[in-house]
Amino acid sequence: MKNLDQSQKFIFDKTAIRGQIVHLNKAYQEIIQQRAYPAKVKICLGQFLASVTALSSTLKFEGSLILQARSQGQVRLIMAECKNQEFVRAICHFDEDFDEDAPLFEKGNLALTLEPEQGKPYQSLIALNEDDITKGIEDYYNQSEQIKTRFHIAVDETQASVMLVQAMPLSADNSSMTIEDETFNRVSHLFSTLKDEELLTLPNQEILYRLFHEEETRVFDPINLSFKCSCSRQRSENAVLNLGYEDAKLLIQEQGKISVDCQFCNQHYSFKESDLPAIFEPSIN
Repeated sequence: MKNLDQSQKFIFDKTAIRGQIVHLNKAYQEIIQQRAYPAKVKICLGQFLASVTALSSTLKFEGSLILQARSQGQVRLIMAECKNQEFVRAICHFDEDFDEDAPLFEKGNLALTLEPEQGKPYQSLIALNEDDITKGIEDYYNQSEQIKTRFHIAVDETQASVMLVQAMPLSADNSSMTIEDETFNRVSHLFSTLKDEELLTLPNQEILYRLFHEEETRVFDPINLSFKCSCSRQRSENAVLNLGYEDAKLLIQEQGKISVDCQFCNQHYSFKESDLPAIFEPSIN
């Protein structure tokens, strides 16, 4: 059976090459149903979601990896996040007069942000070549990080999938492995024969067999993926706290309440004047 809402790692034994296959089905559907996204934006959200999930799998850390793009085009902001390699969310802001036939991005860039639960965030900027995020990510790893990387993303209106192969940075625990150019070039050539339909419809084991049946491939247990938003009432209370007591009280008197809406999951948080003492008392004392 085809792998649903899972991320699965594989490696080529005796070489320092790893790979990842990601499929987002229900999680992808939950995200694109949050708003009335145009068809082209849904596809782009799927590309970002699949990409950031696959990239997150190559890192050993607790925290979030965020892939976002800002531009002066009809898509002003698009962001996808994978937390702890298993929880995903995404959002896109686009022009009201969206044109399906026009490019999504103009004069934009990609940003890859690492937000560990402990430690400082780290961000890298990636060139955005029109609407091709695959090339942007590949160029970043191949040129900036000097890590040979190949991506294949396939998305339709029901699912988003991605497969990557990547050279692993050599360290003490894999010093016996080799990553000769010839080896990666062979794997890369086989990888380039992958078709969108295969990635979207076939089980991972069959995909790997079709592409790499002559390689010694080891597959690891998959990780389940799901849509999960990190918003909470406490975080919304912090937004109210940042207003200051007097401004928060004045705003409630003018509008009847303070509303905080999560853009990712449409969760609504509401605060009345009677809520303010519990929010501000610790800061006042």
